[in-house]
Amino acid sequence: MSAKPKYDEIPEPGTSRCTKCGQVKSLAEFKARADRAKTVYSECLECRNAYHREWQRAKKLERTSEQIAADRKKAREFKRRPDQKERAFDARLRKQFGITAEEYAVMEKAQEGLCLICGRPPQGFARVHEGAEPVVRRLDVDHCHETGVVRGLLCNLCNQALGLFQDDPELLRKAAEYIERHHIGESRVSSFGTNR
Repeated sequence: MSAKPKYDEIPEPGTSRCTKCGQVKSLAEFKARADRAKTVYSECLECRNAYHREWQRAKKLERTSEQIAADRKKAREFKRRPDQKERAFDARLRKQFGITAEEYAVMEKAQEGLCLICGRPPQGFARVHEGAEPVVRRLDVDHCHETGVVRGLLCNLCNQALGLFQDDPELLRKAAEYIERHHIGESRVSSFGTNR
């Protein structure tokens, strides 16, 4: 007969005994509980992970490939529904920028659907998953990365350009001066490499 671990022994501070394998391990080897401060689950990570791997394997064996394909198709159709697209868009705006889809629509209408920098409508199509219908791109929400304040709606190219220039007005002015100084029509080598 194998000897059972003595559970009446109290583990040293900073350790705990796994209820599955019976070993005393460091608290770092246990998953912290989100529902209770400064406590860990009773099973060590090794035992918990082994249990979850086995549970997932058993669940996969229960489902047929036809069921998996049907579930994927159902999920794709659900995501394509216009009401779901709008709900997802609203949720993304709230999470990323703290505005609602209604506030976005008001801004878009005030801008007449045009970029605040170049004055053009959004260009091209948004990235889509294989087999999905292409979606016309919306204007991007431009915001200050330091304060999080929404500044307006821009086309994707202008929004990316601001990001590449790190929202630095001085850097943007230098870029504008550079473009003006080296405008088409001037000699190809005029003031090449100088800061005049």
